[in-house]
Amino acid sequence: MKCNLVNENFRNNYAENLLKARGVADVQAFMEPRAEFVQSPHDLKNIGMAAAMYLRIVMNDQPPYSRILIIVDSDCDGFTSATIMYQYTKQINCHC
Repeated sequence: MKCNLVNENFRNNYAENLLKARGVADVQAFMEPRAEFVQSPHDLKNIGMAAAMYLRIVMNDQPPYSRILIIVDSDCDGFTSATIMYQYTKQINCHC
């Protein structure tokens, strides 16, 4: 099967040209993000209440054990974060 590149610019510096085609203006800053670009979890509404509730449920090692439902976003980072959450929860309290 023969394929032709629609945009010849993609032949060299593929990642840079792809990011520019997708609207990334500063490719260098995108590829090497600094700490100030990361959103603080404290910006999320009710994150303190959610964390306290999670710890209260997980730390309850007396029957009846509580259940936690982990809702997974079906993409790579969703599966990864859900797995981390599951493994962390099981490590803290295997009954949960």
